[in-house]
Amino acid sequence: MNDDEIRELNARVERALEDFDLESMTEEEAQQVRRRVHHRSVEKQRRDGIKLRLARLTELVPSLSMARSTKKTNVLQETIKYMTMLRRSVAELETQMTPEADPKWSAAALSALDEQLAEEERIIARVQARINAIKAQRVTRDQPPPASTPAPARAVDTTPAPSSSDESLNASSTHSSSASRVTRRTRTASADDSPTDPSATGRTRRTRRRT
Repeated sequence: MNDDEIRELNARVERALEDFDLESMTEEEAQQVRRRVHHRSVEKQRRDGIKLRLARLTELVPSLSMARSTKKTNVLQETIKYMTMLRRSVAELETQMTPEADPKWSAAALSALDEQLAEEERIIARVQARINAIKAQRVTRDQPPPASTPAPARAVDTTPAPSSSDESLNASSTHSSSASRVTRRTRTASADDSPTDPSATGRTRRTRRRT
């Protein structure tokens, strides 16, 4: 292909990238279009990834959180400074956290810390067991009481009540019995009170004979 043909192909490819009209192209032109479209897609994805990571660095680096400029060079420069400071701080801490520099990091001190940690864990376990027991008691207390068994029904008295006539008859019988007892008592008392003079009795008998 001569230079004119190459220029024409590139022009047609650019136009095809705008409207993706691949049907009007030859196989070679369509292949060129696909390559360029794929390249642009990959490039766009790479740029989006870089932007996302630069934004993340802006959040992590303290000097960039208040910075007005977030250019790539500025973000990278401040990130390098911050990481250098972190490495220096870590090296200083590693030097300080040695038994030679500080006795609290000796083996005996670390063993005492382990024992203290174990004792605190035992206390936490006892407290947790107590809390579980209180919760269980609360659940038992909040449960409704069991349903009470109903009392057995009383036996109903089916004996018929006495009628008024029966009551009057019983009252008359009671009154007659009382009157009879009073009469007998009165006769007995009269017999006891009568005179027992023998002469009077004899006169009475002779009067009856004369008659």
